[in-house]
Amino acid sequence: MTETPYDRRSEIESILEQDQTLLGRVFRYERSGLTPHQIAAEEGNENPNFVYNYRTQLRALLDEEIPTGPSLATQTARR
Repeated sequence: MTETPYDRRSEIESILEQDQTLLGRVFRYERSGLTPHQIAAEEGNENPNFVYNYRTQLRALLDEEIPTGPSLATQTARR
């Protein structure tokens, strides 16, 4: 019997679809094609900088792409 390989990305996507935190909302906004400025507006924020930080966290979770800068790497690791 051949075992189906574990699909980590699908599992994380499923969790993010249900996540009610800002990270989950940014994930869903991104999936629906919103730009960082549109995401910021949806969240009642004029500045979209937070979106870029959350994108970095999402890349780490979904693509195992760890940022090289020490501050972003620490911030991402905390999630």
